[in-house]
Amino acid sequence: MVFCIMAIILAALLTSAAAGMLILPKKTVRIEEKAFYGDRSLDEVRLPESLEYIGHQAFAKSSVHYLYIPESVTLIEEDAFEDCRNLVCLVPKGSYAQHWCKAHDVPWLNRNHTDAITPVKKNITVKNGATKKIEVHTNPEGAKDSLVWVSSNKKIFTVNQKGEILGRYPGKARLVVSSKDGSLTTRINVTVQANYRAVLFSESTFREGYIRRNRGDVQLMKEMLETVTGPDGGKYTVHTYDDLDADEVYEKIRKHLVKPSRDGDVSMFFFASHGDYKSTSEHLAGRLWCKNKSTWLELPTLAGRLSGIKGKVIVLLESCGPGAALYDFKSNRDLSGYTDDPESAGEIIRAFSASDPGLLVYQPEEISDSEEEDRKLVEQYLREQEDPEETADVKAASRFKTKKFIVMTAAAFRQVSYSIGSDTYNLFPVWLTKGVGLSGDMPADAEYGNHDGLLSVKELYQYVFAHTRHKQTPLVYPEDSSYELFQRAD
Repeated sequence: MVFCIMAIILAALLTSAAAGMLILPKKTVRIEEKAFYGDRSLDEVRLPESLEYIGHQAFAKSSVHYLYIPESVTLIEEDAFEDCRNLVCLVPKGSYAQHWCKAHDVPWLNRNHTDAITPVKKNITVKNGATKKIEVHTNPEGAKDSLVWVSSNKKIFTVNQKGEILGRYPGKARLVVSSKDGSLTTRINVTVQANYRAVLFSESTFREGYIRRNRGDVQLMKEMLETVTGPDGGKYTVHTYDDLDADEVYEKIRKHLVKPSRDGDVSMFFFASHGDYKSTSEHLAGRLWCKNKSTWLELPTLAGRLSGIKGKVIVLLESCGPGAALYDFKSNRDLSGYTDDPESAGEIIRAFSASDPGLLVYQPEEISDSEEEDRKLVEQYLREQEDPEETADVKAASRFKTKKFIVMTAAAFRQVSYSIGSDTYNLFPVWLTKGVGLSGDMPADAEYGNHDGLLSVKELYQYVFAHTRHKQTPLVYPEDSSYELFQRAD
């Protein structure tokens, strides 16, 4: 079917994507005489691949600047562009349109020509596992369709040729956007932000009566997490629960931590309850009581469940005897000397879980400011499209593993923990949240750190230890860890 295009009809086809941009329907075959004669609203016009004919004075005396002419066009009348003073035709190499322009002294450029690429935003943040469409402006606007998009580090994020990025692992890398021939490039800095999740549990109803301090501990932790972010600025999503049985606790772990987790995420598990500080068996020592002491979390089982979470796992245990999580039962040591004595702290020998699958961590990329490096990335990408086998992507060998867990316990193996004396809160969570603070400087960073506004495991532990050791002995794994936990939220 032949479409005879008249200006009165096409006026409605001006797209809202860009002022003065006209994209004709895909089935258009002909543009008839004077269809756009004298039209001063035109800037860019894109003709469809179905088009065959451009008629007498079709664009004469119009303001059209860039005109995309497809290879399908086989006839252009002599006066089709009469008195189009700003016209530049964008044409395929070797096409009829290119030869016509040469013969009639009409300015022309390669169809993929790009004068400018301007990002809407120079710095982009995307969550780990999330996608985002990157917006850029080009001159001409139609050059968007022929841009080349390249990630400088596919381990951090990938990008398709529509400009949609996918965050794959927390870190920073650059997105290079280029003209198709690689002669013009621009860059966008991309930060992939970790997902931060916390599940906070308390047990407050026991046979001996209601213990409100455990529930108070959860409230303290929740308030604290609302004032901080991870070191990359990511906010915590927090879920709180009270008085669940063991199966319900494991189901919440599965739902909120295991199921949505990705490599590079950070998950926090906090539990405030009574703990079994009398048992000396590896299986039962330090178990955490649930639901009026009718069920319990055994530490080896808990470790296994938390090991199913991808990424880093921060474990904070407020109870009596939780140091059993870090005690080396396989050493066959004499346990008779272990009493409720702060001077007899359990020894930190191994991680919370022996079956640590590891966490892949990428060292921060040093982002070059060189346009030459950007062009090299584009050239490499273009070579890969020509011969994918020759430059097949291989897994980087520069990654390294860390232990899955950061663990901090209120007290050592076979040692009780204490409240602050009023049954409102327990000692360990009070000083942990004080060390982080709710606003301004972080006290633990100020007293035991380097005042850099970032709070490490070592800094927080030293602060908690100094303020609670008169009653109990908090433990940490790993010792002297510089792993960054928090920064103050803006």
